[in-house]
Amino acid sequence: LRMLLDPETARPVRVDLLDADGKSRVICLLKDPIPVEARDDEDPFMGSFPSVIDVVMPADEARMTLTLKKPTHSDRYIREAYFDFDKLYKALKIKELINLDQPAAVPEPVPIR
Repeated sequence: LRMLLDPETARPVRVDLLDADGKSRVICLLKDPIPVEARDDEDPFMGSFPSVIDVVMPADEARMTLTLKKPTHSDRYIREAYFDFDKLYKALKIKELINLDQPAAVPEPVPIR
């Protein structure tokens, strides 16, 4: 993973997912930061979030642009249950679970092509 920060604001403006050779496999360009709205009971300044996110996969010549209009920090929209592993596992009826924290079954990493 490689992250490029804006030298004036220290905000990330680019994030690269690198392969074993250090080549960029996925590039995220983070543009046009906008303020995040806070809940009424919090500090009104919650920071900022990029309103435009370009995701590029150079090897596949694939590109996707996400546009965010109104990022909000609110319990109404993001609930802990959406990220509860056990609930998701049961709800999605996962057939196979691969623990990435365990040693790989193969001795050497498989190159990405």
